[in-house]
Amino acid sequence: NDSKLNFTVELQTTAKVATASATNAEKTGSVVLTKTDNDTNKPLENAVFDLYKADGTKIQTGVKTGEDGTVTVDGLKPGDYYFVETKAPAGYVKSGAKWVFTVDLQTTAKVANVSVTNDEITGSVVLTKTDGATGKTLAGAVFSLYKADGTKIQSGLKTGADGKVTVDGLKPGDYYFQETQSPKGYRLNAAKLKFTIELQVKSIDATVNAKNDKIPAGAQQSSGESPLAKTGTAIAGVAGVAVVLAFLGLGSVLARSRYSTRKH
Repeated sequence: NDSKLNFTVELQTTAKVATASATNAEKTGSVVLTKTDNDTNKPLENAVFDLYKADGTKIQTGVKTGEDGTVTVDGLKPGDYYFVETKAPAGYVKSGAKWVFTVDLQTTAKVANVSVTNDEITGSVVLTKTDGATGKTLAGAVFSLYKADGTKIQSGLKTGADGKVTVDGLKPGDYYFQETQSPKGYRLNAAKLKFTIELQVKSIDATVNAKNDKIPAGAQQSSGESPLAKTGTAIAGVAGVAVVLAFLGLGSVLARSRYSTRKH
């Protein structure tokens, strides 16, 4: 406190003591808040916070992170405080936590630090399976789902009667489907069916179109044919051969009989 503190010593006709009052303000401190992506630690700008004293008194609003993901608040007296997020960066889930910190007595300059993370809003993908020639939707195709780096994250994903399968809860990034079982009567499509989940600044579903080629009729068994029918067909075939052989045998006997008659 470098102000002039004035006082007067009066003529002491009676004993009098002069008084002067002096005050000191505590040195103020600062806090640096850093906002990052929960998975990648990438700094996030445009996160907005309100600042409160520990007793709930709001002392600042609209505290916004910059391009480097940080924001600094100065002029804070020693004590306990907290931040509350009022707006998350685009594509991220707003944090509902109180981010508590303390500004220490500034015997030496000390800066408080607060680290805040956000999770990205997840997206969805819709895969549609169709006949490669007719475009008819196909049920019963089974897929596994992978991240772009080859990490399997789901398996046994089967298309329904509408030929579709939907997967929710996917973080923004690159993925692919791979077919593990084709619909009955169709060739397996072994291609990697790639797609991207965009940052969800607004709700956007990724879509994947998968096609299968039909196995030619001559190369597959009739799905409605029973083992008994196959056995019956085989028996009929054998019976037919026996009849032909019987006719041939009878013809041979008749021929020998005619030859024997002519000879005699």
